[in-house]
Amino acid sequence: MDLALLFAAALAAGAINALAGGGSFITLPALLFYGLPPTVANATSAAAVLPGYATTFFRFRKDVAPPAALSLVWMIARFRRSCRG
Repeated sequence: MDLALLFAAALAAGAINALAGGGSFITLPALLFYGLPPTVANATSAAAVLPGYATTFFRFRKDVAPPAALSLVWMIARFRRSCRG
């Protein structure tokens, strides 16, 4: 019975993540209800949605251009200045 509820929560979380994000609001309480410690439930929930995030990033990588302020040269210069103090 518990596994059926976890499976239903996973399906609901996947649907919510696909539409708007926030599926962890479903998976985290389900994992806590199942009896996992909070830290383990949080890590498990985050690891479970990671493939969805990676797929979304791969799909939309060409649709979103990075801001000009995040150029590699600028980032290296700022990093070097921050190391100097």
